[in-house]
Formats: sequence, C-alpha cells, structure tokens
Amino acid sequence: MADPLSMLRDFNITKREIVERDDLIIFGDIAFKKSANTNYLVYGLNEQSENKDYYTLGCLAYFLKTQKTHPTHPQYVRAATSEHIPVVSRPDRAQLEQYLKGEITTSDRIDRYAHVELPVPFNKRPAEEDKPAMRKPRVDAEKSARDREQERQQRAAKFDAQKEQGVTISAGNIGKLSDTLTEDKLAILRLKRRAQKRNAIRTDTDDTVGDLPVADLESDGLQEILSRERIGRTRADVTKGTKDLSARIGPIFAMIKAKEDGKKIDAQVKAQQSKAAIPAAKSSAPAVYSRYDQEQFNKDNGN
Repeated sequence: MADPLSMLRDFNITKREIVERDDLIIFGDIAFKKSANTNYLVYGLNEQSENKDYYTLGCLAYFLKTQKTHPTHPQYVRAATSEHIPVVSRPDRAQLEQYLKGEITTSDRIDRYAHVELPVPFNKRPAEEDKPAMRKPRVDAEKSARDREQERQQRAAKFDAQKEQGVTISAGNIGKLSDTLTEDKLAILRLKRRAQKRNAIRTDTDDTVGDLPVADLESDGLQEILSRERIGRTRADVTKGTKDLSARIGPIFAMIKAKEDGKKIDAQVKAQQSKAAIPAAKSSAPAVYSRYDQEQFNKDNGN
C-alpha cells in the first residue's frame, strides 16, 4: 500500500505534477489530506521512542515547493511560519532533502512500524461548479408574440404579391419558345396534358377502346409501357400455362380412366367367384349315426 512519504518522493523524482487542492494533496488518482502523518520522525526521536512525532505531508510538500524560492533555512522558516505550516528542523533538513530527491534510498529517521495513513476519496474534476452559471436572457412574451405575428404578416404579403404577378397560360399568350418547340407543338402538349388530367380519375361511362381510354392510346410512352407489361399471378393460376394442351392430355386421362374401370370390373368378378367357392357352412348340430352312411363309406373304401 502506498504511503504519503513514498508517493511524495516518487512524484518528486519522476517530475510528475503534485496538485494541492483545498486541504488535499493529490498524486494522480490518489489523494491524502495535508494533515496526514508520514512515517518520517522528527529530529530527536527514533523507532524505540515512546512518544513519537512525525512530519505531516503538508509540511514536507511545502518544504519541497520552497527549495528554489527560499533556499536558506531562515527564509524557509519565516515563510512557513507566516502561512502557519509546521517547519522541518535544521538537523533533518539535509538528510530529508537527499531522500526526497532520490540521492539516498533510505534514512534512519523513517519508522518502518508507523501507522500508514489511508488515501481519501476526492472529485477528480476541478471545482468548476463554484463559477456562477450563465443566466439566460429574459424573453419578453409579448414582444416574442408580436414578432411572430409580424413575420407571419410579411410572409402572407409576399405570397399575395407573387400570386398577383403570376401569368395565366392561355392560347393568346403562348409564343414560340424555340425553333424546335413551335406553337403547334405547344398546343398539342397542352391537349395531352388536359387529357391526362381528365382521365386521371375516370368512371365506367368514359369513352374507351378495349380496356384503355382513348387519351391513353395517344400518349407517347404507352407502347413502351405495354411492351413491359406482365400478367399478375396468384396461387390459383400460377401453374396454368399459356397454351391449350387439352387435346394432348385428354386421351391420356381417358386411358387412365379406362384402366381404372377395368380394374374395378375384374375386382367385382373375382369377388363373386370367391363367394361361390366358399362351401356352405356346416351345421353345428351333432351328427346322427346312420347305417346307410356306414355302408356307403365302406363301399368307397373298398371294404
């Protein structure tokens, strides 16, 4: 488990950022309170001492931060005292500085059996919630409704102006558009368009040729549409062919029927013959002895 002193030393050696926020000192994803005790003993005590005192994490972090700004011990003490931060004693200064910079791997001032402070949870995002929220501009309801009504009136006036300036197509204002599209061709196109509109929704009383209206027969793309037309199929007529094969299939069905009829006649004859061959059922009454039957039996056996 990482302890505050080891985290401070590791981040200082690797030149990683040590963040101070409120009463916390943050090492990446781990944070400790500034008042958390490290396992570095104050000068004059050792591991066997009964009453032990340790430097706090805030004291050591401030000591490292002021190495360049307050290089001498008196300057450091005055600055720490002014900010009400505990100071590192002069006898511990040199060895502590060497340990935190990685010049030495251990120190006899480190208590290996000291209680290790646990990290505390913290919000990884900076406290941006303290900033005043941007207030939305107040919208005047009456002014907004008045603006919407004004925009609606402007759109209506613009639409009416375009409608008044529109040109109605008639026989009098049709002119020659180009050499290929003459007045006669324009008139023909207008007639076709009128015929299509008239027959778009038609009744059964309209004039038709076969199953198609007269106007449809005059359309340019009718022949192409008819060439691509396909007859719809359903489950009932999908197996039906386009040719009449009754002349070929009729005799085959007649032969099959004749064979089936012949089999039925033969079966009836065989059934009658089998009935005739069955002997009469013997009487279930016991046979009575007859002398004449005995004599006939003896004659048949040659006795």
